Amino acid sequence: NYECGIHPPCSWTNGVCTNSNGSYYCSCTKGWTLGQNGISCIDINECAQTNPPCSWSNGVCMNTNGGYFCSCKVGWTLGQDNASCVDVNECIGNVSSCSNGTCITVDKQLQCPGKLESTFAQNEFSC
Repeated sequence: NYECGIHPPCSWTNGVCTNSNGSYYCSCTKGWTLGQNGISCIDINECAQTNPPCSWSNGVCMNTNGGYFCSCKVGWTLGQDNASCVDVNECIGNVSSCSNGTCITVDKQLQCPGKLESTFAQNEFSC
């Protein structure tokens, strides 16, 4: 007769053994589910669930052991909710500047329209 204190029958890797009246039962910590053998824990792939935790609009969900990680495609940054992607304005801050015009983005591409026909230079920081 196994009990939790004598010979722990549950997997101690992400597993929890709970004594009950004359017996025991196994459960798993968050991010894990009990395997078919009833004693080991298997990682839950949160990214493959019906309602994935990350925004699929320009977002990427990466499964990890016992959890997940959200990231965004190039040109997007992780939102304050850590589950959605927000458009990055490439013209703001130190990311880019246009010396001969005003920087604008069109379809995530930087453009420097100036008084004369200006194109974005190869160094991607001036017209």
